[in-house]
Formats: sequence, structure tokens, C-alpha cells
Amino acid sequence: MHRKRKADTIFEISGGNAHPARSVIQRLHLDAISISTSKGYKRTTEAVKGQTIVDDYTTKSSESTYNFNWTPNDDFPLDYDQDSPQFRTRTASDDPMFEWLKHDREVFLDELLRCDGRGSEPMINCGCTGTFPAEFRCIDCLHCEMKCRSCIVDNHKTLPLHRIQAWNGQFFEKQSLKCMGLRIQLNHLPGDVCGAPRPAPDDDFVIVDTYQIHEVGLDFCNCEQSIPFAVQLLRAQLYPTTGSNPCSAVTFSCLKHFHLLSLESKCSVFEYMSSVSRGTDNTGTERIRDRYDEFLRVIRQWRHLKMLKRSGRGHDPNGVAATKPGECALPCPACPHPGRNLPPDWKSVSKEKK
Repeated sequence: MHRKRKADTIFEISGGNAHPARSVIQRLHLDAISISTSKGYKRTTEAVKGQTIVDDYTTKSSESTYNFNWTPNDDFPLDYDQDSPQFRTRTASDDPMFEWLKHDREVFLDELLRCDGRGSEPMINCGCTGTFPAEFRCIDCLHCEMKCRSCIVDNHKTLPLHRIQAWNGQFFEKQSLKCMGLRIQLNHLPGDVCGAPRPAPDDDFVIVDTYQIHEVGLDFCNCEQSIPFAVQLLRAQLYPTTGSNPCSAVTFSCLKHFHLLSLESKCSVFEYMSSVSRGTDNTGTERIRDRYDEFLRVIRQWRHLKMLKRSGRGHDPNGVAATKPGECALPCPACPHPGRNLPPDWKSVSKEKK
């Protein structure tokens, strides 16, 4: 029995007299057993050199010697017979982890370290006026371009939940858009000025997003076109934690994300909120606003509203309160339903067909 490896697979080839009526080529093809290995790219197998193989097809006494000068990067050397099994040439995609370790690991590590610093960005002023230093960048934007405070605030009027970093001369540190002067104005288009803006209670508003818990500067609209504060938040895709004088909200994207995770991976609210808190600060040195109880209540409301929406209860002229028991249930497509998956004469069918 000879054991040979091709790429990350071991082949066991029977070369004895187990099948007297077959040739060695037929046995080579039929008796090859594939055995997977987890360290194929680290281990090299010596080629079988000068092994004697008995050819039972001619006579049991006739012998043929084949010299296999084979390495894991070569094709399997079966050129002594045109009917031998053929194997394709190995490519880099056959072992991507080995290729990454050999060629890409050092480059990837260098780029990760480069992202922690300024990279090739020189210490110059911002390109807007050329008078203010470019000390800020956004890690959520596609290009982490260094800009001044004014440019960062102007570019994020419609992206108030992006994460900003400030260069202190040695490293980057977190910076909130609220401290930089950004205000979120509800019930008005970006750039419009509200005649009577009303800040959140104590100017302290918390938004729970997918990756972080944000403290933002938020103004409700209190002018002549004002609507209820909770409705203003909902139209900005922010789910308020309370219906009156809300001080916190959860983004729709965060609720959708957790709803999907809870169904696919059985993630609990506690685990999810712990992950969001870790994303806000993973050092334990900052005070993180706890919104676990609020999120637990909001996600129950979100699931209930999703059920009503998918069952069409929002289009009932009598409102949601007119929903009858069972109207939100999904019909089983396999069960018999007259008029859907039953023939018109199903009642008069003979007992034999029933």
C-alpha cells in the first residue's frame, strides 16, 4: 500500500494482489481513497521513488518499476498509461489561506497599522480656505480624508450618526459631532431653518444605533407646521422610546438588524446591547448611557407593528382595534382551503377518492 499526497489530499493506492484480474492502472483508479487533512499546506510528502508495482494483467511474475519524482505543486505523475486518471493543475484558489500567509499577511498588517495613524496625510491646513488645520476625519465615510472642524460638520448634516476622530498630535481620539456644534433639526429639510426650534429636555438626547450609542444635539420643530414630537422622530426613522417628551430613540436600521439576528442566531437583547456598548467604548473608561430597558420595550413594539403591517391591518378603515382573532395568522399552504387548492366538486367526490 502506497500513500501519496496531492495538494491537501492523501491518496492510498493498492499495489498488491488484491485484484488478480485487474491491471495496476485499474486498481489505481478504483482503490484511490481520499482522506482530508487540515494541515495540507504545511506538510510536504516525499515522492515514491523506484517503487515496484506488480502488473497482474499480464502475469503475476512480471514486474514494472516506475519512478515518481513528485512534489505537492506538480500534477500527479501517471504518464505511464494513457488511460490513467487525470488531475487538473493546482491554482492559487485551491489554497487561499496558504497564499494569504505567504504573500498578503504582512501587507494587510501594515495597512491596518496605517489606518490607525494619519497615513500619507501631511500636517497641512484644510483645502476649504487654507487657514484651518485638517485635524478631523470620519471613519464611517468611504475616504477617511482629513478635514477641518467646519467642513466635517457641514458634510455630516445629513449623517449625524457617523463616528468622528480628532488628531491630538500623537494619535486619534474620539470626538462627537454634538461637541463640534452639529444640531439635528426635525420636521425640516436639511438647510431649512425652523422658526421655533425646541431642544430635547436638558439638551440631552440619546440615539441607539447599530454600532454605537450616540449623544446628539437634537431640536424638535415647534413652529406653525409642528407635529407631535414622537411623529417627528418616526419620520426621521428614529423610533422613540416613549410617546410623550422622548429623550431617547433607536434607529430603524438597528431594530431591523436585531430583529434579523434574533431570528437567525437567537441573539438576546442583553447580548446585543452589550455588543453595542462595547462598540461605543471597549476600554471601560467611559460612561456609557444604558438603554437596555428602553430597547427591550421598543423591540417588542417593533415586532408587534411588523406583524400588523405584514397582515395588512394598517389598511383597515376601522383601524387596528378592529383586528379579529386569527386575522394576523398566516394560512398554511399545505392545508385544504376551498376555492384555493381544492376542486369545485370536492364535496361530491366519492369516498374512494377522498
